[in-house]
Amino acid sequence: IGEDYGVVYFGFDNFWPQGGINEKGLAYDVNALPKSALNPHPELPKVKNPFYDLLKKFSTVEEVIEQVKSHSWESPWRAQLHVADGTGDAVVLSAGPDGEIAFTRKQKGNGYLVSTNFNRANPKNGRYPCRRYDTAVKMLERIQDEDDLKADCFRSILDAVHQEGPSANTVYSNAFDLKHGII
Repeated sequence: IGEDYGVVYFGFDNFWPQGGINEKGLAYDVNALPKSALNPHPELPKVKNPFYDLLKKFSTVEEVIEQVKSHSWESPWRAQLHVADGTGDAVVLSAGPDGEIAFTRKQKGNGYLVSTNFNRANPKNGRYPCRRYDTAVKMLERIQDEDDLKADCFRSILDAVHQEGPSANTVYSNAFDLKHGII
């Protein structure tokens, strides 16, 4: 496990990191969800600075999963965390229906893992069915080969799924090339 990797964080003027990427190609962001309780785990050490430490200390999805499993997290959760790394691995962490942290994994190999504002492990927690989720999946299914993996492709997907309205707006979107460290 690394010591203080270089990190770029994204967020708002409250200085709480909403997401980011580190020099090793590990990235995360969050989706807001209705709050969901987690079971207490007093036998485990509490997480101190989860979002700062996530990118400073870890370089792979597997390391993040092990860290999450070995610590007690604050309850209730009001979001789900999506994490990806330069190897192509990805996971969505959310409060499961049983009150434990759930890990929705990307299938091995080529492919994708889509996350919008419903809980991947418990779809009743959030806005499901989700037009934005369905739109992203349909657009991703059109990708035929590596030549299609261009910034414009992902820009068009992000544009198609952003929200504008009286109660919810997409403030920003990220597109990362995790293998090459490009934002």
